[in-house]
Amino acid sequence: MSMTEEEQKAADAEAQAKADAPPAAETDAEKVAREQSEKEAALKKHYEDETARERQAREAAEKSAADLSFKLREQKRDDSEDDQERPLTRSELQSVLDKERQTIRRETQRDSIEAKLKTLATSNAEASLMIEINKTRTFPSHYSLDDIAEEVYAIANRKKMRLERDEALRALAGKDNASPGTGGHHDSQRAGAPQMAEADKREHERLGFSWNGTSRRYEKKLSNGHLLYKDPKTKKVVLVRKSS
Repeated sequence: MSMTEEEQKAADAEAQAKADAPPAAETDAEKVAREQSEKEAALKKHYEDETARERQAREAAEKSAADLSFKLREQKRDDSEDDQERPLTRSELQSVLDKERQTIRRETQRDSIEAKLKTLATSNAEASLMIEINKTRTFPSHYSLDDIAEEVYAIANRKKMRLERDEALRALAGKDNASPGTGGHHDSQRAGAPQMAEADKREHERLGFSWNGTSRRYEKKLSNGHLLYKDPKTKKVVLVRKSS
């Protein structure tokens, strides 16, 4: 059954209204999920970029070592047979033995360390980065497999851990500044506190100023008993000396 002209106009108007309507407000749960997804995507890209950088550095170092080894072999070909078989000095022998032990140790431990790294990793991208880092690092001989794995994990996640530390410190600072029973902040929730931009609020917090509802100004008491306050009109900081 076909629509009448009036019904068609009403349907078109309804469709246009839906198209023009603003998107539904994001719920708290949706916001948390979106931010978590964005954080995971950014972390995955970081791991992949770092893996590529580590691999490029390792391949460049391996090529340089191979070129040097080739040159040394060429030089030895020009040496006499007697010189090729000359006795090693004590330091040369120790260097050869140390390198041999290190090579054997790395080869025998590689599978075990990589297994531990995969256990520590929360994604394939993170595991790939840690495995690549392990290939390009030399650790003290007294390190256990767990020590090496933890060291590699720390190298791979140094930026992530720093960001998490900074977030925790900001959250702790916010909790310390919260007014008991209100959940608000001293500098923004006390009666009469003027509204200001977030950047200005953070700057006041950094400098140690807090709102005084009685004097209706931001103040900071110094260790020597003097008082600093910010004049709300001139925006200048004034020093009030303690009476002797």
